[in-house]
Amino acid sequence: MQPVTPQDHARQAVGIAAVGRYVRPGMLLGLGSGTTSHWFVRALGAAMADGLAGVRGVTTSNATKDLAESLGIPLVGFDEFDRLELIVDGPDEIDHDGHMIKGGGACLLWERIVADAADRYLVVADTSKLKDTLGAFPVPIEVIQHGWESTT
Repeated sequence: MQPVTPQDHARQAVGIAAVGRYVRPGMLLGLGSGTTSHWFVRALGAAMADGLAGVRGVTTSNATKDLAESLGIPLVGFDEFDRLELIVDGPDEIDHDGHMIKGGGACLLWERIVADAADRYLVVADTSKLKDTLGAFPVPIEVIQHGWESTT
């Protein structure tokens, strides 16, 4: 996929920069959801095709899983590791103080599980995600049977 809009170009540049600066051979990465995260996954796939070796991923959505598999990025399940070194994901919104909203795209639970398994969390975003005030859209609340009492 080639970038079309100025935002696509910005997201692609952020993805390439994140791979170049933070990803090392052999890393176990969390692969986030959404448009900017998918540009990172594409950049990771390109780097692996160019010789970056041993990187494996854990995805936060089926869309990211499908993209990573199409690019030849090996994926692992939660039964195959103890901790992730890094997750790379984008916000739905982020304010000037670094507070952000995640989960507006309906991957909230997967994103949270993968984020909690990671030692570091890298946020990749373009300027369209920067907001003066958070909460421009409703954020879903996902409740699962286990632990529902603490959610209430």
